[in-house]
Amino acid sequence: MKKIFALAAVAALTAGVSAYAANPFSDVGTDHWAYQAVADLSAQGVVEGYPNGTFGGEKHITRFEVAQIVARLLAQKSQLNAQQKATVEQNTLTNFPTSAFV
Repeated sequence: MKKIFALAAVAALTAGVSAYAANPFSDVGTDHWAYQAVADLSAQGVVEGYPNGTFGGEKHITRFEVAQIVARLLAQKSQLNAQQKATVEQNTLTNFPTSAFV
């Protein structure tokens, strides 16, 4: 679980998505502060949005949706190259008691 955020950061930084790619969601304008991150994660298949073509960024996220995102990120871990895996390992906190994050 500790590596998920480092993995997400590596995935976002290594995405080769053009800034001129088609807007994947009707409710996320190209001038929105999170547009590039949402577009990159969508292009990588980490987030899909809703059937009506919206991202729903103003809605509360459910535990089911978080589980789906985490599962997709973990599945992508096997596709990282050696340098990316080293970055994840380097930026992962270790030797912390589990209760420190509760």
